[in-house]
Amino acid sequence: AGQNGSMKQNTCEPASAREPAVTSAAASLDAFGCTFVLAPAMSVRISAEDALLLSAFAVADLSILVESECQVRGGDWQAVVPKLGPDARRVHAEENAGGASVISEALSMEVLCRLLGARLVCTELELRYFPAAGPITDYAIALRGGDVLGVSVTRAFS
Repeated sequence: AGQNGSMKQNTCEPASAREPAVTSAAASLDAFGCTFVLAPAMSVRISAEDALLLSAFAVADLSILVESECQVRGGDWQAVVPKLGPDARRVHAEENAGGASVISEALSMEVLCRLLGARLVCTELELRYFPAAGPITDYAIALRGGDVLGVSVTRAFS
């Protein structure tokens, strides 16, 4: 990667037996105080500090707000979907509880898969909630160590 950073390889694995056992390697680059996740259809920039905190907080079962910037290659969000991993495509394809967040949720699954090796466990409507009328989460993931976490996606556009 040169003098400004180092390259790492992460593996993104499908969580569901419904998907073929395909893995896709994702490269990340640490440079200029940021971690850049490079994928076939997009790149994501996250501060190096947030990337470190994200990996530490996920293992410690704590909540964290992470700010990232996503750049789509070609400018068309719908063209990105076929290039996503199987878990992100499943989040995109399956019905959710409503709203216009399906792209954000799918992209967040892709980022968590590529940064942390997360696998999709359940989508929003597959989860069982108690109390039934309480708040809901967007999806649940399993980390490499087996910990299962709920993910709630928030997005902001400028």
